[in-house]
Amino acid sequence: MKARGGAGPTTARSASSPHNATTRSHALINPDLYLPKSWTEDRERCRAARIPDDRDFATRNDLARDMIPRALDSPLPIARVTADCPYGQDSRFQRFMEDAHRACGMRRR
Repeated sequence: MKARGGAGPTTARSASSPHNATTRSHALINPDLYLPKSWTEDRERCRAARIPDDRDFATRNDLARDMIPRALDSPLPIARVTADCPYGQDSRFQRFMEDAHRACGMRRR
């Protein structure tokens, strides 16, 4: 997210993005844009940016919990999931991965 001084415009520039990596390639799969709460609470702004009216605020971890099952249901051969600190510190995300019965490596600090 990039902000300009004072009450200036804020632009959402963050995405939660699953990647598929092998020894020979790396590809972005099925990313989802993170929208700050200030955006999702401003429907006129969302409409101007062509964001659907049914799009509600979701944390990055919420987005990940939606994206991971979509990736696992894809035809890609996914053996494990890795995640960085914010995900590793979230006990709900940890339980979600345990319930999905997937090998998972998460950095916790």
